[in-house]
Amino acid sequence: MIDYEIYNRKHRFYPVFEFILLASAVVIRPDSGFFLCIFATSILLRAINDIRKEKRLPSLPLWRSYKKEILGLSSAFFIVMALLLWQKSFYGDFLPNTYYLKTSHNARSLQNGAEYFISGLFIDGLLPVLILSLIGSCFYIKKTKRVALIIAGTILSWCFYIIWTGGDAMPHGRYFVVILPLLYLMAAVALQILWDKSKEVLTNYKKTLTLTQALSSLAFILLSILLLLMQSFALRGISFPVGRFTDRIAVIESLKKSDLPPNTTIAVYEAGINFFLPQYKFHDLLGKNDRHIALSEAKPGLVGHNKWDYEYSLGLIKPDIIICRDGYSELGYLEAFYIVNHPELLPPNSVFFSLALYVHPQFNDYYVRNRLHIETPFNSHWVYLRNGFVTGENIPVINAKTLLTYSDRAF
Repeated sequence: MIDYEIYNRKHRFYPVFEFILLASAVVIRPDSGFFLCIFATSILLRAINDIRKEKRLPSLPLWRSYKKEILGLSSAFFIVMALLLWQKSFYGDFLPNTYYLKTSHNARSLQNGAEYFISGLFIDGLLPVLILSLIGSCFYIKKTKRVALIIAGTILSWCFYIIWTGGDAMPHGRYFVVILPLLYLMAAVALQILWDKSKEVLTNYKKTLTLTQALSSLAFILLSILLLLMQSFALRGISFPVGRFTDRIAVIESLKKSDLPPNTTIAVYEAGINFFLPQYKFHDLLGKNDRHIALSEAKPGLVGHNKWDYEYSLGLIKPDIIICRDGYSELGYLEAFYIVNHPELLPPNSVFFSLALYVHPQFNDYYVRNRLHIETPFNSHWVYLRNGFVTGENIPVINAKTLLTYSDRAF
């Protein structure tokens, strides 16, 4: 996209290929449509500028000079329209299920999005990278303003998008990944240009410094130190293994070895589990793969994890097995019930879905006394069976009894 703007206009093969690439990115990740819109806007502005130069309606030669842009934009339009129509026919909605899950019925929070964005800048060390990338895009103004606008527009629009969506449940700035290559590329450009300016100070130290040289030298020193320090501390903050990831694998391996009936329905909070157990049916309790839950009213808590409908899941779907997250074994029933009904007691980004499940009447009536004791290193995943579910003879046992009986208060 940027190549097209930098290269001379005689390189006319770029627009078609790049429009198709951007449209293909929308197929893989729908919010990549941001970049398609930015590039299309850039082409439109270029065309308007050419029309203004002629001071009249566009002539045929002008339209012919944009024939490849028109072909590329038309190709992208048909790809995106085909995707939308297929999603409507297959899923019942034009947009992906996760869009409605995270944005409809007060699911998202601008405050949470801003906190997530600030966390990415300061905790994950992206602040100096973002500053340098914007400085780098400003240097492109000398070559062409359109390139600078494309780069800065791409970076800033994605930053605003992160805030608008309410952020992400995963740590370490996962939502920044889409623009990280561009951020680091432009940061490197800025550092190189600032270094070149700083070298002029070293080689011509006897001469009077200009304001540009002084500011460039100071910016290079400060931003380089800030970049090294913040990136180093960000790496130190990453710890492995993540407990719940390790426990998830233990549960999957145990269920793989079991002799469960082929028509078993398993309810999960982590939808990725179904890829490891494709022989069974799955129900996503948080609605990432369930349209009914995705379109339901949002509850307090972390975006993407604040929609559930246990009346629907336990009363209508009736899963045979529930793989729960976070046992809350230190809480009694009354304590858990009180927290679920007073979510303001916990931080805004807390997760309530496990607590809400443990105090739900149907869970207590049909599941809570049938905990399958699968030992996990961090005790973050608990597995429950529905009353009357026949498991077969080869139920997995990991140094423990197969079933444990719990009282209503022993969560």
